[in-house]
Amino acid sequence: MDMLSVIFMGSPDFAVPCLNSLANRPNVAINGVFTRKDKPAQRGRRLESTPVKRRAAELGLPIFQLGSLRKASSWDTIRALRPDIIVVAAFGQILPKEILEIPTYGCVNLHASLLPTYRGAAPISAAILQGDPETGVTLMAMDEGLDTGAIITQNHIPIASDDTTETLTGKLAELGAQMLDKHLEDYINGKLPPIPQNSAMAVTTQLIRKEDGCIDWNMPAEYIERMTRAYYPWPGAFTFWNDTLLKIQRASPRQNTQNTEPAGTVILQGKGKNQEIQIICGQNTSLALDIIQLQGKRFMPAGDFIRGYPAFVGSVLRSVKN
Repeated sequence: MDMLSVIFMGSPDFAVPCLNSLANRPNVAINGVFTRKDKPAQRGRRLESTPVKRRAAELGLPIFQLGSLRKASSWDTIRALRPDIIVVAAFGQILPKEILEIPTYGCVNLHASLLPTYRGAAPISAAILQGDPETGVTLMAMDEGLDTGAIITQNHIPIASDDTTETLTGKLAELGAQMLDKHLEDYINGKLPPIPQNSAMAVTTQLIRKEDGCIDWNMPAEYIERMTRAYYPWPGAFTFWNDTLLKIQRASPRQNTQNTEPAGTVILQGKGKNQEIQIICGQNTSLALDIIQLQGKRFMPAGDFIRGYPAFVGSVLRSVKN
C-alpha cells in the first residue's frame, strides 16, 4: 500500500492509543491532529491541553484547534492537508457533509460500544449501568448522523464485575487501537464493506450530568452498586448525610429481607470480622459499603469512617439536602 495521508481527530485519553497506532505505521503520514481547544483546569484557571494534544506534541505532529468544524475556513484548512482518510476517536463533534466528502476514503470513527447500542456521549457508563455482560468497540464509516454510520467491524470485550468507567475506558482504548491497526487497510482496500446499522435497535446515550450520580435509595442495591462503577471517576455516586455530600466509591449488593427500616437507613449487619455497614435499599436489598468519602475528606474504608463518625450508624441518608 502507498503512503496514506491521514488526519486524526480526538481529544481525551481514550483517543491516545489510536493516535499511537497510526503514528507507529510506516506507511501512514499524519498530516494533522485536530483536537479540542485548551480549557481551564478544574482547579484554578490555568489552561489545560487535551491528552491528544500533549501526545501529538511529543510526536512532533501538526496540531489544529479550530473549535467548530462547521465553518468554511475549517473546511479549507482540512482540504489543504489533502487527506486520504480522516480517523476520528472521541472528538466530540459531528462532522458536517462538507468535511465527510473531503477524504478519498471518507471518514471513519472508533466508537466505544457495540453499535447500534450505545450511540451518543456516554456509551461506556451506560453499558456498566445497565449491567451488560459485555461491550466493545465499533469501527464505522461516518455519515452526518450521531454514530449512525455503517459498521466496518467490531470487537467484543467482557465487562468485569469490578470495572469502572475509568478502567473499562482504558481497556476499550487499547482494543480500539488494535482494531484500527489490524483492519484500517482492509477497509481501504475494499475487503471490509460497511454494513448499515439496524436503527430500530439503537439506544442513544446523553452527556452525563453531575446530578446523575445522586443515589435514590428506593432503587435496588444491584443498580446502585452499578452506579458506583458507572459514575467513577465523575461525577461519582453520592448521597447526603446531615446535609453533607457523601460519595460511595466501592460497595456490594446484598439481599435483605429482615429489616423494615426506611430506604437510606444505615445499619450494621453481622458480627466481628464479618460485620458490614449497610444501607437499606429498595426491593428487599441493601448495599454493603466498602470505600466512601465525606465531602472535604479522603476516601477511606467504611469501617474506619464509622470509628470517626459513630453517629453515622442509624442515620438516614437522603437524595437531597434537608
